Amino acid sequence: MSNVTGGTSASEATASGERDSMVWLPRQFASETPGVTHGVLGRVIERGQRVGEFDDRLPVDWLVASTMALGHTATKEQDAGRLPDAVAQDVLRVSLLRLLGAAEPADALS
Repeated sequence: MSNVTGGTSASEATASGERDSMVWLPRQFASETPGVTHGVLGRVIERGQRVGEFDDRLPVDWLVASTMALGHTATKEQDAGRLPDAVAQDVLRVSLLRLLGAAEPADALS
């Protein structure tokens, strides 16, 4: 089962045929290698702050931890049946835009 954060286990990838497309490889690497996801997200957030797309008043590590927590929460709500898939993705997107201080698209949660 794929979740709102895009995670799929290697066994699920094999069953779904995803393994043949090699999409599972970076996902598995990121999930099994400590610090990789944090590092990648940190670089994206730092760049966004540097170019003015994200608010630079909050520490990058805080924003990374909060981003990851929101992703896990969205997945839990989706798995529990409290948020349909499309709604969970939209709620996560809008929440992250607000957290990062990014400009919110006009169609957010409409």
